[in-house]
Amino acid sequence: MSQKIIWTKELTLGLPEIDTQHAFLVKLINICIDSSEKMAQVHIQKEHLENLRKYVVWHFQSEENLMAMYNYPGIKTHKEEHDDLLTILESSMEKINEKGTGATNLAEIFPGWFGGHSFGYDQEMADFINNIRGKHEKS
Repeated sequence: MSQKIIWTKELTLGLPEIDTQHAFLVKLINICIDSSEKMAQVHIQKEHLENLRKYVVWHFQSEENLMAMYNYPGIKTHKEEHDDLLTILESSMEKINEKGTGATNLAEIFPGWFGGHSFGYDQEMADFINNIRGKHEKS
């Protein structure tokens, strides 16, 4: 049994626009994990993974736009981290297309990746942006 991600207050970054996206992303990740664990038909797993992939692409673009808007100095490294995950997602899609498996691999990777990415890269970005926002609010 793979470990799902439980959305809690501790996962929030203090950036409402990103926190809302992350909460929805967790739901999509858990749907993929569920469909894999329940051995859903391949076309259903593909559909769930494709929905996740599309949302992840949109979410990453949203984060990258926010980083650019605030001239975040870590944008290059953060974007590379995003690109790495997209490669994993695409590989899972290929495995499902070739072998009828793939979501299982995501169920093993995603919870750890999400936690590490959120508590590391995303928190650093949020701290930087929240610091700037706080300065503007006090002005």
